[in-house]
Amino acid sequence: DSENQNDKNLFYILKDFCDDGGFEKIILEYFDNNIEIKKHIRQYLDYELNIIKENAPKIMQSWQYYNRFSESF
Repeated sequence: DSENQNDKNLFYILKDFCDDGGFEKIILEYFDNNIEIKKHIRQYLDYELNIIKENAPKIMQSWQYYNRFSESF
């Protein structure tokens, strides 16, 4: 049935979008266009993630989109 096929097609489009970091890329783009919010988020993340950064830096090195965010400053 064509409705089921459309649902499957939409599912695979959304899955590919998510698998390719679509949401993360949209969020990073939003921060690039909203510098003040980006600065506040950076301060918050620096504070909240400090323990991980000090005790398990390799974990944070594996966070692809966090690292892209941090490198954008």
